[in-house]
Amino acid sequence: MENQWKTEIDRIRQATGLPIGLHTCAAHAWERERRRFEAEGGEVVRWAADQHAVWYIGIPRDAWPEAARALLPLLLPPPEREMTIQQQAINWLTSFCSGRTEPLPAALEAVWQWREPRAVFLLTRAHADRPLELSQWQQLLADFFPSPSAQHIWLLPLSAVHLLLLVPVTALPETEPAEDDRAMWLDWAFGLHDLLTTETMESVIVCVTEPAAHPRQLPQLLQKCLLLSRALQRFRFREMVAGTWQYPLEQWAASLDDATREAVRRSLDRMGAMTLSPDQAEILDALFAHHLNISETARHLYLHRNTLLYRLDKLKDQTNLDPRQFSDAILLRLAMLFQQNA
Repeated sequence: MENQWKTEIDRIRQATGLPIGLHTCAAHAWERERRRFEAEGGEVVRWAADQHAVWYIGIPRDAWPEAARALLPLLLPPPEREMTIQQQAINWLTSFCSGRTEPLPAALEAVWQWREPRAVFLLTRAHADRPLELSQWQQLLADFFPSPSAQHIWLLPLSAVHLLLLVPVTALPETEPAEDDRAMWLDWAFGLHDLLTTETMESVIVCVTEPAAHPRQLPQLLQKCLLLSRALQRFRFREMVAGTWQYPLEQWAASLDDATREAVRRSLDRMGAMTLSPDQAEILDALFAHHLNISETARHLYLHRNTLLYRLDKLKDQTNLDPRQFSDAILLRLAMLFQQNA
C-alpha cells in the first residue's frame, strides 16, 4: 500500500504541479496528528492503518483550486477500509504499554457501545517467541462465555506478550456466592487461567482488576494490571492469578527504577538482612502470611511454638531485626523480595 501510494502521489504531483504528500505517524497518535495537520491548513484525503502505524495522503487546502480538488478522488486509489472499533481500541491502549498516555479518541468514544460495566483481565504470556493463535483463544472464550452478552467480549492483543480481555459483567458465568466482589473476580480469573493453560498449553498469568464502568477508566486499570504482572514475574513467580489489590509491597518494588532498586538492595545488605537461608525465608514467608501470629505460623509449619520462637531468636541475632516487630518485619519482607530478585 505504501509503495502504491508513493507512485500515485508522484504521478499526481507531476500531472498537476500541485503540492501533495504521503505522511505517517504512530497508530496511537493518529487522532492528535490529524488534528494538527488540519489546524495547519492541511486536508487528509486518504488514510489507512495497521496495528502500529497510520499512513495518510495530505494536501495544503489553500493550494488546491476547487476544480482540481474535486478530481482528486478519481486520481487516487480507492480508500482502504477504515479500522474496526477493536483495532482503534488496540491502537489507543497499546500506547499505555509503552508508558505513553493518550486521551480516549473522540471518534472511538462516539462508536464504542459500552452499555454496562466490563470485567477487565490482563493475560500475560510467558513465551513471547511462540506464535499467538488469536483465533483459537477467541473461540475458547466464546465457548467459555455462552451468554448472549458474549458477542461484546473483546480480546485485544496489545503486544506479543499482553492481551487485554474485556467481558460484560452479565456474560460472566455464575460462581459460588462470595463475601465480597473481589473474591468473585478472582474466581473468574482462576477459571480463565485453567481454561487457557489447559487448552492452549501455554503458561499464562491472569491479572484482574475492578470492572470498568466507562472506556476512559481503561488506561488506569490497564496500568494497574501491567504493574501487578511485572510484580508477579519478578517477585512472585509461582503465582499465576492475582488481583490488583493484592501484593502491594511487591507492586511497589516492581515500580522502582533499576537504580533505586539497587540502592534499596545495597542498603538492606549493609544491615545484614540479605543473608537469609532458604529455611529462614520459608519461616518468614509463613509468619507474614499469618500476620505475625506465632501460634498460627507454628501450626502451619508443623513446628512446636517454642521451636519457632528459638529460630526467630536466631534470626534476630543474625540480622539484628526482630520479625515479631512490625517495623523490622517490613525490612525483612523487603530483604526477601530483593534477595530472590538479586
